[in-house]
Amino acid sequence: MKILLIDQPVRNRGDESAHKALVRRLAAEPAVERITVPYRYPLEAMLPFMVKDEKVVYVHTSEDIAYYRSRVYGVKRGWTFLWRLDPSVRRLLSLYEDADLVVSSPGGINLGGFKDWHHVFFLELARYLGKPLAYFGRSIGPFKDSDPDSSLFHQKSDGLLDYMSFISLRDSESEKYVGERPHVMTLDSAFLDSPKAAIPSEVNDYLGGSPYMVFVPNSLVWHYRYKEVGIDRVRSFYIRMLSEIKKLYPSHKVIFLPQLYNGPSWIENDRLFFEEIASDEDLVASDEYSSDIQQAIIRGSSFLVGARYHSVVFAINNDTPFVALSYEHKMSGLAAALGKGDRVVDITSAFDSEEAERSAIEGVSSRLETLEKDPAALAEAKRIAENGYKAFIDYMGGNSPLVSVVVPNYNHAPYLKERIDSILSQSYKNIDLIILDDCSKDDSMDIIRLYEDGARIVVNKENSGSPFRQWMKGIEMAKGSFVWIAESDDSSDPLFLEKAVEAMTSSGSVLAFSRSKEIDSEGHALGIQRYQRDMEEDFSMDGKTFIKRYLSRKNVVANASAAVFRKDAALKADREFMDYSGAGDILFWSSIAEKGRVSFIAEPLNLFRQHGSNRTVQDALSGKGLHESLMVYRRLYEKGYISRLGMIRLLSDNLYRIKYVAAFSSEEERQAAIKEWSSGPIVDLIVWGKKMKRRKK
Repeated sequence: MKILLIDQPVRNRGDESAHKALVRRLAAEPAVERITVPYRYPLEAMLPFMVKDEKVVYVHTSEDIAYYRSRVYGVKRGWTFLWRLDPSVRRLLSLYEDADLVVSSPGGINLGGFKDWHHVFFLELARYLGKPLAYFGRSIGPFKDSDPDSSLFHQKSDGLLDYMSFISLRDSESEKYVGERPHVMTLDSAFLDSPKAAIPSEVNDYLGGSPYMVFVPNSLVWHYRYKEVGIDRVRSFYIRMLSEIKKLYPSHKVIFLPQLYNGPSWIENDRLFFEEIASDEDLVASDEYSSDIQQAIIRGSSFLVGARYHSVVFAINNDTPFVALSYEHKMSGLAAALGKGDRVVDITSAFDSEEAERSAIEGVSSRLETLEKDPAALAEAKRIAENGYKAFIDYMGGNSPLVSVVVPNYNHAPYLKERIDSILSQSYKNIDLIILDDCSKDDSMDIIRLYEDGARIVVNKENSGSPFRQWMKGIEMAKGSFVWIAESDDSSDPLFLEKAVEAMTSSGSVLAFSRSKEIDSEGHALGIQRYQRDMEEDFSMDGKTFIKRYLSRKNVVANASAAVFRKDAALKADREFMDYSGAGDILFWSSIAEKGRVSFIAEPLNLFRQHGSNRTVQDALSGKGLHESLMVYRRLYEKGYISRLGMIRLLSDNLYRIKYVAAFSSEEERQAAIKEWSSGPIVDLIVWGKKMKRRKK
């Protein structure tokens, strides 16, 4: 796999550590062929970030500031033709085109509080070219809709979050802004590494064997929350705080560690700001010390007080006691995830009044009285970070994700052995087999018992009344991150699961399905499933686009046996689908598709059996299937996936069938079905027509 790692933040030791840790790990993965890192800054700004590995390539894409506005206009107004006028964007596009996966990591809350349109531009290039996009180990939010530009930024960000094929968050607060979209939790990428470096001699000479603390203030006024706070007040705040700390630890020396470096002013270079706070007896360390050296210095200290996120990350990563000065949710979220919320002093409102400022300083002093190492927090940080990284590698296909195969059975004894054998014959072997019997009255249990050594078997005491209740039961039991509902009367090609998982992982989809061949009760081929006859090419697309283009017209996911989906997306599906007898699957697939990408495999790998006891056939004959389908389409109409005219077309196409062909049990039931389905769309169309007339007048 060829990875493009985009929009790297520079001149920041924290982001440097996260970049190097992630790139070192990815470069060691056999499945990773190359990692390309474009950068738009001068070479000297990027040099500290660079990982020396034959798989890693850093590419300079020169940036003319005159083109910045055209890039942002391309995002805001959809004028993507402007991008082709920018030579550096054309160079970027060639890198995107060559990549198999675009990854955004590391970085701050650019998709949120910073309202970074240029960051959105880099993400939009992936969508522009249809490339899978992963957002790894980042924070999101908050979003504000206080003005049209902020509302547009929120809208564009939501669209990108919908498009992303993989999202992992480094703090729980960000979950508010990602919503129900599938995501995994991790921590900062810096926890993926435990760098070793020697403390520089000039630092040791300064210490002379004395105990010391590390202090990492933050000028803050660059941040949107503190733009009205003057720098003099911020400087005074830290001077007062350091004075109180020295009273508690008079024998300790103080080392200031600059995390921003190589910048021309104190806003971009911590060292210049720190020199205005430090006394003659303190040491402001060189801003040329790498993140590895900074971690070594923190490792040897008694404690750290930090107002920069990565200073706290470094403390935890080296089991150094700390007090965090939190100005964003990413810092408090990190501490909370590790059970260290009591080590955080919230300074978001510290400058609202003299009392609030004094309270924040006293908060630091009180926490310094109870400092101790916590190896359990370090171990937990490593565990969460490793799990998040493993989920990312699973997503990329570097490992084989576990697939839970759910076989919901009811009275399908004649087909059951063939069904289960076709599962066990799959070329993809990392499966978790679950067999659910819904109180069958035939010989199903005699067959199911043949497989009890290799499967989890659950037998209902009473019939559930709905196949979809069995679906959800199996999904909730699933151990795998992917689920395949293999209907008990169907069969499959031995390569089905392998190709479905490949489609899922390569595109980061929440749902992948294959073309289906219909077979009769004896297994004789009947041809391609009728809704899929014109679907001759593989595709991967945004799920909402898939609903509008396909599911809103016909159920092209022929049956559950043809599909593999993410468990986390299914658990968040609208449970309304369980109230249906047959057509609820359209609601189920659309509810999953809303949460990410959908992939289609044109090769017919699913064998969809048609027989007299098949529920689909029975519902088609009775009219129940048609009626339920129309009700489902009405739901999609209400959610905006089908237009008014589209609904009228569906009504006209199907009204004859539901009125004269479908065998309802009574004429009253038929008339009730027609009225229930058609009234809403027709009334809506009449209202819409009246509005159009008024506008013309």
